[in-house]
Amino acid sequence: MSLAFAEAGAELMLADINETGAQQTAREIETLGRRAVPVRCDVSEPDQIRALFEQPDDEFGRIDVLANVAGGASIETRPPEETPLEDVAAFMQSLMFGRFCCCQEVGRRMLSAGKGSIIKITSIAGLTALGRSHAPYSMAMRLI
Repeated sequence: MSLAFAEAGAELMLADINETGAQQTAREIETLGRRAVPVRCDVSEPDQIRALFEQPDDEFGRIDVLANVAGGASIETRPPEETPLEDVAAFMQSLMFGRFCCCQEVGRRMLSAGKGSIIKITSIAGLTALGRSHAPYSMAMRLI
């Protein structure tokens, strides 16, 4: 998705918990002649999200598009009857609350600017279970 935005002429800030992956994608974007700024961000941490959204203000001046595509938490998959509530909470924190916090932060800026778009990518897991061991992920994706 990032490469497609770059090919369409966008400059990007790439927020990812996987810093190495974000840096690699940034290099690919730069080979297309576009600017990309990789930033490590754990979307389960609201303070990191708030800090993240201060950077585009400084780097780019505005945000035109938020592509909200964060994946699931790195938690061992187990059958629902064996899944600790802490694991369910971790999925909700990163997938639901984290994405909501991203939308809050970018929404404030877009409302002030009078324009902008938010793209939220979810998963087929939100519509149908991927198996008993994916219950927390499926529940969180359904809420998105």
